Amino acid sequence: MLVHLISFLSANDLWNISLTCKRIWNIVDVFKFWELLFEQSCPRIYYAMQFNSRWSNPTSYQSKMILCYIDKLPKEYYKTFDKSDENGQIKKIIGVMKNNLHNPTILRETCYILKRLSYRQRKEDEHESLIARYDGIGLILCAMKNHPYDAGVQEDACGALGNLTCDSPNNLGLYSNDNYLTVVEMGGIGLILHAMKNHLMNPGVQYNTSFVLRNLARNDVSESRVAQEGGIQSIATAMRNHPNHIGIQTQGCGALRNLGCNDSNKILSAKEGGIGLILRAMRAFASHPDLQLNGCGALRNLARNEDNKNMISRQNGIQLVLAAMSNHPDDPDVQDEGCAALINLAYQDEANEETIAREGGITLILKAMRNHPYHSGVQMQGRGALKNLSCNPKNKLTIARSGGIELMNIAMQNHPNFANRFLELMRILQVALEDNPVNNLF
Repeated sequence: MLVHLISFLSANDLWNISLTCKRIWNIVDVFKFWELLFEQSCPRIYYAMQFNSRWSNPTSYQSKMILCYIDKLPKEYYKTFDKSDENGQIKKIIGVMKNNLHNPTILRETCYILKRLSYRQRKEDEHESLIARYDGIGLILCAMKNHPYDAGVQEDACGALGNLTCDSPNNLGLYSNDNYLTVVEMGGIGLILHAMKNHLMNPGVQYNTSFVLRNLARNDVSESRVAQEGGIQSIATAMRNHPNHIGIQTQGCGALRNLGCNDSNKILSAKEGGIGLILRAMRAFASHPDLQLNGCGALRNLARNEDNKNMISRQNGIQLVLAAMSNHPDDPDVQDEGCAALINLAYQDEANEETIAREGGITLILKAMRNHPYHSGVQMQGRGALKNLSCNPKNKLTIARSGGIELMNIAMQNHPNFANRFLELMRILQVALEDNPVNNLF
């Protein structure tokens, strides 16, 4: 009978009654009433909490606390909410944040929930848009502003911002949301950089702040803002202080990659030691495809500056790009960025053209194009790298005799929108063969 009665209690009633009697407390925990209450009333939040080591079980203090605060919310949070917000769960978490802006414990847990909810695991989920519509971004930034020295708040707040701004463009280069602009316009860059400076040796903070800066560096304006407020220096410092942390190194390379699209940032990244840090990360984590992808991408952008290109070459950057391609032949994104980096490293540079060929670059580019015939990025970047390398007569003949003409023909058929570019290189290679016929020894 007691068990049956308890099952109808609210979170606050359950908490208060449990405190009055140890036996009732044990019954509540043994029969998993907290777990059932959470799963029934807030299934999405219940799912999110499963990934938090602090919430190792549904009877933890944090889970009980969140349920009780949800129970105390005004009635408005239970009546009106977005139709795509199942039972107003996200609005309720936002409400708990709004009512507890000076409670770092609550803010950390709610930021963590928003981080998990905005990590899109299903295409149909649009939690990040809902959170933004409920002013979740503003509340997260307010939490960071109110508790600058609380590493937990800063870590999970930046983690939430990272997921909220993590968005890939479609085929037209358009993004599904503009959360990154909201973060920039609301002063988020400064708060993120303060978090980096206040928690230099905290790997969780450094990882998540680098992650957000990587996402914010999405257009020329935001790239300039991040650099002007000291973002490149902070990213370089994070990579320098945490050389063995794969996450920080990957996000650092990704941030420098995006920031390197801006011409001024190319110079500043090199000045802050960014090139050396990227190359060191690529050496240290040769078997990690995501790091190699971002390392090659960063070198690709930085190499569009002549001084940077020379610095990369002097520090064996060409060899590291080729090693990335060699170690990850089945990863089209690594091959794509590797070929793109070789395009810029070989551009109007005779020494680099010879180095790339001598180190087996031509073979690797041709192999990438053979292995990924339907990947437009690999095909276009591979073609671009071969074209620049073919400025060297010896390389041109090597490409033609190694199957380059056949690969251009296949690429024309698979990617008709770029057929003219493949045809151009195919004709160049055909002329090279005609001018240098193989001697018939028989």
